Amino acid sequence: MDSKRFWIILPITIIIAVILAIIIYQKVIILDEYEYDMYLTVGEVTGINLDTDAIYFGTVRPGDGVTKRIMISSDGRRLARLSAEGDFTEWLSYDDELFIEGDREIQINLKVPGDAQFGKYNGKIKVIILR
Repeated sequence: MDSKRFWIILPITIIIAVILAIIIYQKVIILDEYEYDMYLTVGEVTGINLDTDAIYFGTVRPGDGVTKRIMISSDGRRLARLSAEGDFTEWLSYDDELFIEGDREIQINLKVPGDAQFGKYNGKIKVIILR
């Protein structure tokens, strides 16, 4: 095989190998994914929202906090990874990796800074269950 042909085939082979590794990793390792919308209003008075179609922190005053819980199920001992994105993720605290077995309640804590601006904030939290 000549040198030019080798340098053309090598990168193509590497790209194909990387793509296959990503596909296999996702299929073998990730068992389930959950994504929850999160909503928060920062305002003068505290308000509660009990709807269950998303994670509603309600209306929270600057400097106050709220805890919400979500239930995750697993058919065996599994690792769960959590990640958040959105307008107020830096105000959240949660275990970003934990083991679940059967049903497990996950706690998400919110602490609104004292200098937070009044308004509506949106985000998402994603839970990935790994093999």
